[in-house]
Amino acid sequence: MRKSETVILPHFNSDTEALMKGLESTEKTFWNVPREVGELMYRLLVSNDALKILEVGTSNGYSGLWLGSAIKANLGSRTEVGLITIESHEGRFLLARDNFLKTGLTPYVKQIKGHAPEAFDDQDIKAGGFDALFFDATKKQHVDFFNQGVPLLKQGGLLIADNILSHWDAMEAFVKTVEQSDLFDGEVLKIGQGVYVGLKK
Repeated sequence: MRKSETVILPHFNSDTEALMKGLESTEKTFWNVPREVGELMYRLLVSNDALKILEVGTSNGYSGLWLGSAIKANLGSRTEVGLITIESHEGRFLLARDNFLKTGLTPYVKQIKGHAPEAFDDQDIKAGGFDALFFDATKKQHVDFFNQGVPLLKQGGLLIADNILSHWDAMEAFVKTVEQSDLFDGEVLKIGQGVYVGLKK
């Protein structure tokens, strides 16, 4: 893992930047991560050479733009699917599809319309070998996401979860489950709505 290297954020073209600014203006409507969290995830994923990421909770695709961009950066000249992202809401699923298309990230993304963790039965997800998991969906189900998702995560892989502090009543059980598992070195960062970041031992 290239932890000592300084990661340069992607240079988005004017159309992509305009799109992202537009999505940022609807952050509360679509429950997106704020830009500072997107940038944090990008830096972490690039510095850890992540090529395969599972996202639970696509929404309109804003966080996926950062995740997909990290995969694209890590692949270099290669093009292959690296982000698998799950969304149950038809409207948000379609918005995300359009946003991935507009930004040229479609070749790097597989979208699944369904509910997690049931959608983990998808063959590409069951194959495991993920470099990172990002949970940003129904808060009361995060313990289920953890229990079923962590076996799919590589040793040294990243676990990231949003809304830890803003939804503490619902997320406390998740944080305690992670800590009691003793599988991760991690902490809750006080940025955005509170983000858990852990590295699998």
